[in-house]
Amino acid sequence: MSTPDVLVPSSVEALAVLVAEAHAKGASVLPIGQGSKSHWGPQVVCDRVVSTRGLDRLIDHAMGDLTVTAEAGMKLATLQSILGKAGQFLALDSGYGETTTLGGLIATADSGSLRHRYGGVRDMLLGVTFVRADGAIVKAGAGSEECGGL
Repeated sequence: MSTPDVLVPSSVEALAVLVAEAHAKGASVLPIGQGSKSHWGPQVVCDRVVSTRGLDRLIDHAMGDLTVTAEAGMKLATLQSILGKAGQFLALDSGYGETTTLGGLIATADSGSLRHRYGGVRDMLLGVTFVRADGAIVKAGAGSEECGGL
């Protein structure tokens, strides 16, 4: 079996279309960010690989509320740089340095040693928007229409 091409949508809506099309065809999808933790667990055989690398935007930074909403493909280092300019930081670290994405942190709960002082990924996450296997875009947490992020 050949290795599938990596598809890189540039919006949540484009991601939803890719996932819905795969679902309609009965094709399996492997979601990745940068793929730095793809060796965690067994090798997966799939029909499509979809990367969140193209979903790397900062959506909102409410400095006074100490909240930030960002897309899953944003690298943790990029977010830390943005927050650092406001004298803030996300109390998560990872052993994967420059390659760690926010989605990867959430998917693997890879919070590093800062979790002993500040808590883990789950403690930092107020809400999440994700694409279900059928392509539906779903929001959970934060109890509002515009649910927060990290």
